[in-house]
Amino acid sequence: MVNNQPKALTLLFYCLLTTSCSQESPESNQQNLFSPIEKLHTDNRTDAKEKFESFKVATDSFLANPTAKTLTALKEKWVKAHNGVLKFQFLANPSSHESFTRLIDSWPIEPGFIDTLPLYPKTGIVSDVTITINEEAIRKQHQFTDHSEAAIGFHVIEYLIFSRSLEEFIPEDDYRIVRRRLLLSTLVSSLAKDLDTYLDVPQFDKNSQPTLGKIMEILENGVSRLHQHSLKLLTNPHSAFSNKSRTNLQNQISIVEKVVFEPANLGSELVYLDEVLARDIIHTIRELSSLINSETTDEEIAFQCSSLLEGLKHQLRSLITILKLNN
Repeated sequence: MVNNQPKALTLLFYCLLTTSCSQESPESNQQNLFSPIEKLHTDNRTDAKEKFESFKVATDSFLANPTAKTLTALKEKWVKAHNGVLKFQFLANPSSHESFTRLIDSWPIEPGFIDTLPLYPKTGIVSDVTITINEEAIRKQHQFTDHSEAAIGFHVIEYLIFSRSLEEFIPEDDYRIVRRRLLLSTLVSSLAKDLDTYLDVPQFDKNSQPTLGKIMEILENGVSRLHQHSLKLLTNPHSAFSNKSRTNLQNQISIVEKVVFEPANLGSELVYLDEVLARDIIHTIRELSSLINSETTDEEIAFQCSSLLEGLKHQLRSLITILKLNN
C-alpha cells in the first residue's frame, strides 16, 4: 500500500487538474472574461468624454482671456484629453480605426499647411484669406492633396497651442491673429462632433458575440499600432509639439497591463491555450512596463521598446493562430 500511495496521489492530482481545466476553460468562462474588459472600455469612454469636455472649457477660457496661466492650463487639458482618447482607442472596435486616424488623430501633420512659418510668413490656412474659417471649409481642406495636410484633429490643435506664442492669440488688428483664434475655436468644435460619433461606437459589432478570439485580435491590433509608434519615437514622434510621445506609449501599455493582469485577467485564460506562450507574453508585458516607466533615454526606449512590442505582437498572433486551430 505504501508503494502505491504516490501513484494514487499523482493520479488524483491529474484528475483534479483535468477537472479544473474543464471547469475554467475559456469556452465556459468567456463572459467572466468579457465583463471586466467591457467595463474597462466603458470607463475609458466616460473618462475620455469628461477630459475632452474639460479641454473645451479650457479653450473657451483661454480665448476669452489669453494669459500665460490660461495657456498653461489649456496645454495640460489637451494632454489629458488626448491621453484619454488614446486609452479608449486601444480597445475600440477595429471598424472605427479609419475614422480615428483620419479625422481625430491625423498624424503626422504639416505645420506650414496650417499657419505661417518664419521663412514663409504668408503660408497656411491662417494667412490664406480665400479660405473661410468655418467647419465646412476647414473639413474641405483636410488632407486636400496629401495625408500630412491635416486641417482638423488633435494634432493640428496641438501645434497651435504648443508651438505658437501667447502673443499670437492676444486680440489685435492683425488679421492672422483674428483668424488663428477663430481656427482654434473651430477646430475644437469640429473635433467635439467627431469624438461624439467615435466614442459611441460599440466595442463589438452588432449581432456579434464577443469571444476570446475577438478580444485577442483587438489586443494584437493595439500592440501593432504601438509598435509602429515606438519605431517613430525619434524620427517622427506622435505628439512632437507637446513632447508627450513617450507618455502616449506609457498610457497605452498600461491598458495592455489591465487587460492581461487586473482587472480583466486575460493572462489566466491564455494559459489554457499555450502555457509557454502565455508565460512569455506575461514576461514581455512586465518588461515593457518596467522599461517605459524607467529613466531610460528616448533613444534607448525607441530601440528596446520597439523590440519588445514586436515580440509581443508575434506572441499574440501565435496564440490567435492556436485559438483558431482549436476551434
